[in-house]
Amino acid sequence: MSILVREKLLSPLGSPSHNSVKYFALVDVAALGGNVERLSMATEAIYLRNRCKAKSKKNA
Repeated sequence: MSILVREKLLSPLGSPSHNSVKYFALVDVAALGGNVERLSMATEAIYLRNRCKAKSKKNA
């Protein structure tokens, strides 16, 4: 979820502090899953994050 928030594909309810628990509206989460374009952007953001993470582990 933090990746989706960072990429501005999903936003938490209210204005929580940086280190607090974030809550999301079920309607927004369902809309993200129901819209093919937004879902594609979300999966691409997750794949990119995982690729970068794996690359940094290889170099370490």
